[in-house]
Amino acid sequence: MINLKIAIDFGHGVGSDRGAVGSIAEETIINSVGTLVVNKLNALGHKVIEVRPTSASSVGDSLSQRCQKADTNNVDLFVSLHVNAGGEVGIEVFTYGGKEIQTFIVK
Repeated sequence: MINLKIAIDFGHGVGSDRGAVGSIAEETIINSVGTLVVNKLNALGHKVIEVRPTSASSVGDSLSQRCQKADTNNVDLFVSLHVNAGGEVGIEVFTYGGKEIQTFIVK
């Protein structure tokens, strides 16, 4: 098995950017799911770098800090966790620098 260095971004959750809020806040779900993801990746022998900053002056600053931390750590993979408020159920996968961008939605 290849061990990877993986940046995990617990999306939103900094300053006034708390994410979507409905019957449950996106930030609450992401904190729970993110912790499970990090624990599982660590158990599989991967090195996990959490990149969500503790403070930011704006959404742009927050995004910049996340990317800089991933770049500084020379990660193999960057994963940003979000829970969308749209009407679909499932996952979305976007790639940057890949051959194509795909969205997978499970109904």
